[in-house]
Amino acid sequence: MGMSPGVPLPLSPSSPLIVMSVMDRLLHRKSHMSVDPNYVNYTVAVIIPAFNEERMIVQTVKSCLRQTRMPSRIIVIDDLSTDRTPNLVTSLSAIYSNVILVRNQVKTGKAAGINYALRHLTEDIVMVIDADTFLHTEYVENMIRALRFYGAAAASGYVIPYTEKGNPSPFMLHRAYAYIYGHEVEKRAQESINGLIVLAGCAAAYKREILMEVGGMPYDTIVEDMDLTWRLIEKGYKTIFTKNAFAFTDEPENFKSYRSQLDRWYGGFFECLHAHKSKIFQSRSLSFSIIFGILQGVWTPFFIGYLIYALYNGDLLTGSILIGLNFVLQFGITAFQAFRTRRLKTIMRGTIITFVLSMVDTLIWNKCAIKYGLLGRKVKSWNVGVQRA
Repeated sequence: MGMSPGVPLPLSPSSPLIVMSVMDRLLHRKSHMSVDPNYVNYTVAVIIPAFNEERMIVQTVKSCLRQTRMPSRIIVIDDLSTDRTPNLVTSLSAIYSNVILVRNQVKTGKAAGINYALRHLTEDIVMVIDADTFLHTEYVENMIRALRFYGAAAASGYVIPYTEKGNPSPFMLHRAYAYIYGHEVEKRAQESINGLIVLAGCAAAYKREILMEVGGMPYDTIVEDMDLTWRLIEKGYKTIFTKNAFAFTDEPENFKSYRSQLDRWYGGFFECLHAHKSKIFQSRSLSFSIIFGILQGVWTPFFIGYLIYALYNGDLLTGSILIGLNFVLQFGITAFQAFRTRRLKTIMRGTIITFVLSMVDTLIWNKCAIKYGLLGRKVKSWNVGVQRA
């Protein structure tokens, strides 16, 4: 068998999060939280920033129109699209009076477009939906219920990659697997201590007055959704992960756009660290999630190296047990939820792909940690319409 490489490392870099997510299920924390009795009368507006989204904008708007709780206004902010996006929205607004098109005179970007619309709204709840995302029919209703608690400022939906369009790419299958695990373990664990790292930028809801109080969508970083999440928690507000509000979103179809998206996400995380600095310690929960997230990213290469070292030294038992237990833990959680939501076939197709691309994710994360974290460089602007196939 050979020499053992030493004391075994923890079963998984995510082991503490798995325990926290299990406790979250057992304790039902929200049962004691006070509820605003007026929440049933909340009015809702939806903001959809768009740039060259002719492929999915109609489906996105119509999914908002099919809600069991109808938004009073659905506002599409067109950021100088060069395709048929504004024409398609104009056609919808001619049929549906609550669909409104706003065309920018100059290119402003996502955050500025949202803030422009925000200044003209009076609704209680503002939902921000990406133009390549469509909603389950009960999405709005369930998000309102999530925000019924006093002290709750914002809610994040359960994001599911749209993998049912013909032959999904390996990157889409990987995201389908990773998103389920991320929601069922990481987001559950983070929310249990009010330490969500990010409210999903493609499908989130905010109490309008609180959003206005913190200055609307921030401009300081390339990840306005993460930046805003941190600001809300630092101010003492509660952020909610809504487990039954499903939103289906498009995902990268090739490695170039996949790598670019990860560079933006991971790089934006380190931009937020530079922007917020010591303010993150105003919330113990947020600082815990951030510090643990960094340790996860740094620890993963050492964990993988440990397994390789064990196998190289002939300790096949230790290496096999660790790999097997990691697989059982992560796959078991993911497959169970996939079965409940009728996505088990998709998850089975993406299991091996996820194992490989997770290594790629780790390499990109550590590259971003050096480039944007240690060296302090800025992430280049990233345009959804340009990157998407």
